Amino acid sequence: MIRSLLIATIALSMAVPPVFAATGRITCSSNGYRYTACSVDTDNRVRMVREISTGNLCREGRSWGYDNNRIWVDKGCRAEFEFGRGGGNRSSNDVAVAAGIIGALALGAAIAGSQNQQPIAPPPPPPQYYAAPPPVGLPPPPTGAIPPPNWAVGSFQAWDADHGETVQLLIGPRGSIVLRDEMGVMASEGYYRDGFVHWNNGRRWWLGREGPGVMLGDIDSSKRYFFTRT
Repeated sequence: MIRSLLIATIALSMAVPPVFAATGRITCSSNGYRYTACSVDTDNRVRMVREISTGNLCREGRSWGYDNNRIWVDKGCRAEFEFGRGGGNRSSNDVAVAAGIIGALALGAAIAGSQNQQPIAPPPPPPQYYAAPPPVGLPPPPTGAIPPPNWAVGSFQAWDADHGETVQLLIGPRGSIVLRDEMGVMASEGYYRDGFVHWNNGRRWWLGREGPGVMLGDIDSSKRYFFTRT
């Protein structure tokens, strides 16, 4: 039987016709900072051509990636991707590799014979977001602070384009709030009450839930900042 399979493998490597691989471009968007999968035959070749989202949100392996049948984006990433081999015939090396893989699989099946086969593990599910434990190192809440909702408690981070750095937002279960710069130095301190963050400098920002993170909005300047959970 093994001899027959070897002969079939050699014949297959000589008879496999050229294959034309699909190629093209697609725009994939993480609307509302949620996980999104765009179904496309990537042939396991994908590169980001142009990021459409602002704030350098598209980072391969963290907020975008791909497999043979899809390109996925997350955490606000929106970009144009190029997929496929770029057209044309596959090289003779590709054909030989394909034939070798098929032959190896056939030989492996023959050698295994009646051995018990292990079940194939299913693909991993999309990322899930869970509430993080309350951050440590927060000061006690001042008078007037109230406990924020559970979705707002934890550690978050965002890209501050004005200063060119990543900032960290800590919200405690009793209402204490701290904003730190990239070096961990406290930039501002405040507390939560009635859906707003009251900073010690007298300014007030609204706080809302946005996908897996939170959104902060400056009432005076109308600027918005999206923070992802860390």
